[in-house]
Amino acid sequence: MSSGMVDENLSSKVELFLGLRNLPKMDYFGKTEAKVCVYVKDFRNATEICIGSTESVRNSLNPDYQSTFVLEYFFEENQKVITRVFNADDEAGEYDVNSRAFIGQATFTLGDVVGTKGQEKLIPLLNAQDQPLKGYNGVQNSQVLARVDEVPGVNECARFTITGFDLDPKSTSCCFGRTSNPFLEIHKKRRGGGGGDGDEYVSWQKVFSTPVYRRTLNPRFNTFSIRKQTLCNSDDRAEIMFKVFHQGAVKDPQLIGQGRTNFKQILKMVDQHDQARRALQKSATKLNLRGMLLPLIHPDLVTAHGRRYKNSGVLLFNRVEVYKEASFLDYIQGGLNLKLMVAIDFTASNGEPNDPASNHYIDPTRRTLNKYEKAIEAIAPIVVPYDSDQMISVWGFGAKLLDTNRVSHYFPLTFNSDADEVKGVPGIIDVYRKCFTRVDLSGPTMLHEVIQAASRVASLPFTQSTQHYSVLLVLTDGVVNDMKATVRQIEKASSKPLSIIIIGIGDADFSDMKILDDDNGKLDVERDIVQFVPMKMFRDSDTGRLSAEVLSEIPAQVLSFMKKKNVQPMQRRKMMSGLAVPDLADRPSTADVDDGDDDDVDNDVLLPGTPDN
Repeated sequence: MSSGMVDENLSSKVELFLGLRNLPKMDYFGKTEAKVCVYVKDFRNATEICIGSTESVRNSLNPDYQSTFVLEYFFEENQKVITRVFNADDEAGEYDVNSRAFIGQATFTLGDVVGTKGQEKLIPLLNAQDQPLKGYNGVQNSQVLARVDEVPGVNECARFTITGFDLDPKSTSCCFGRTSNPFLEIHKKRRGGGGGDGDEYVSWQKVFSTPVYRRTLNPRFNTFSIRKQTLCNSDDRAEIMFKVFHQGAVKDPQLIGQGRTNFKQILKMVDQHDQARRALQKSATKLNLRGMLLPLIHPDLVTAHGRRYKNSGVLLFNRVEVYKEASFLDYIQGGLNLKLMVAIDFTASNGEPNDPASNHYIDPTRRTLNKYEKAIEAIAPIVVPYDSDQMISVWGFGAKLLDTNRVSHYFPLTFNSDADEVKGVPGIIDVYRKCFTRVDLSGPTMLHEVIQAASRVASLPFTQSTQHYSVLLVLTDGVVNDMKATVRQIEKASSKPLSIIIIGIGDADFSDMKILDDDNGKLDVERDIVQFVPMKMFRDSDTGRLSAEVLSEIPAQVLSFMKKKNVQPMQRRKMMSGLAVPDLADRPSTADVDDGDDDDVDNDVLLPGTPDN
């Protein structure tokens, strides 16, 4: 039975703040009274979803809104936010892009803002013709100011030390008498929509389980940690249930007893226990633990014995500590720089670029993308915003270089070893398309040299104050021919700030590539750094799902490296300079804002005996 947290979701909740800068003057006798409607769109939703709107602010061309929006942030997803600005003072009163109240709109991704210094970004407002909207002075363009902050408390963790006392015995042996093999589970309450009007159903979700402890009625469970978001959705008053089971040799686990409480009550129990222990040290009075214990109740025994039944044991919370675990977003906000490197397969099995059936087919009209370009367009735009200069190294392997007439398994697509970087995603696509005039497709497929090159980049000086992490994106159409050498390079690279993403292009059998994606722990690696995904698992229209699958492990891999190296997030970077800050006299006052609207637990328990260590 595994133990530990079952929720490995490394998302964060972020709060989105909005403002507008340099709006056009829409009213004759005053300034613009603008409000913003906010929509979100990702690969789960074919259409955009409205998540709310701000209040309207009177007589301001540079309003900052009090309304905020809480969103779930996923590094691996292209989470689009659409903001539409309307003149709330327009008599039409219709908030539609085709109405006369429409001023303009701006679109951005959460990653665009999170990856910007200070997590604050100015985005141009576009008018109904998708042209930059001119501000009131007719010179500068209007802009949306977007800022995100991580919602506090989401990354809080709780460290528990718990002891069980006087558990009911569930088995008998000639050597140990009546005993049990207990283990502990924690469940949180979940609510969902029911079948009726406004009805809800309640279910319990297991979020933690300990190992089995053999032959004891007084187990001292090993100290464990769990995220409070996982435990109780970060709500200290939310009900949680502790269940203790007996694990027999053959039969399914048998319930010993269960108790309901909440995190606030647990902290109260721990505090009372600490006070009682301190009082005991000062005097010889007997320690009374009544009110400090969680009784374990078996529902069937309550039915069978009624008021004569007390409990089937108790839990004592010896110690509970609350601490904040650094999140991926903490490191990004502190200035962690992500560097993307792309390696592309130029082996002959891909097919020639002038063949429409080829993986490398280059459409002369540039209207369609080939499979390599689709993979680049799906993955690179998500990682690039987190790179401070957005310069990307682009390499090839498996091609014969016409300049040397030799096959190379590592060459820059710029054909300049001193300058192998290009600017942004358009730069990747551009050098990729141009390189076919200087290479012939060849082979075999060998990866160890590009991994070695990526490892060199990741080996740049790394300190508490200069934090960087590299991501190598490898696109290949076949199984590698240098598996042993590739494995050795992966093992060496596993100690460096590096993750390797391998995408299988085309319809080849990629089953052997799972060796590199070491989910079974067979490689001699310091940590798992490789993720392999065959692109054929996803439809052409499912690029969002492809990126989510491919990039989902990056935050965990970053955190595992930081934890092993004992590197803490840096202090959050200041906002970028040069932001358009409005005149203080133009900021809204409270009077200028129009919002648009004309545990108690029963602890009657038996005193415990002595725990088994």
